[in-house]
Amino acid sequence: MTDLEDTIDNISFQESVELINLAEEVTKNIDRITYDLDKARFNFIVSLAIAYSFVFVIVLVEFGIIYIQGDTPRLIIQLFSTSIMIFVFFFSYRYSLRIKAIKRDYRIEKNIHDKLISLIDDNLRRVTNNKLTSISFLTLDIRLRRLDRSDREKI
Repeated sequence: MTDLEDTIDNISFQESVELINLAEEVTKNIDRITYDLDKARFNFIVSLAIAYSFVFVIVLVEFGIIYIQGDTPRLIIQLFSTSIMIFVFFFSYRYSLRIKAIKRDYRIEKNIHDKLISLIDDNLRRVTNNKLTSISFLTLDIRLRRLDRSDREKI
C-alpha cells in the first residue's frame, strides 16, 4: 500500500468515527422521542377513559339507573360531569396534536439516522480491512450494533 492509500484510509476511518458519534446522538434523540411518544399515548388513553367514564355517569343518571332524589342534585351532577368531560376531551385533543408532532420529529430523526448509517457503511467499506486492527474493527462493530433501531420501524 502506498502512503496516499494509507492517508485516504485514515481519513475515511476518522470520518466514520465522527459519523458514528453523530449517529449515537441521533439514536439518543430517537430513544427520547420514543419515550415521549409512549408517554403522550398513555396520557391520551387515560384522558379518554376519564372522559368516557363521565359520559357513562351522565347516561346512568339520565336513564335513572343511578337514582338521585330531587332535580337539583341531578342537574348538578350532570353539569359537573359535562364540564369535566369537555375539559378532559380538550386535553385528549391536545395530546393527539402532541402525538402528531412527536411522530413528525421521529420521522425526521429516523431519516437522519438511516442516512448516517448508510454513510458510515459506505465509509467503512472504503477502509481496507487489513488496515484496521481487530480491536478497532470490533469496537466499531459494537458501536454500530448499538445504533440499530430496526425494531421501531413502525411508530
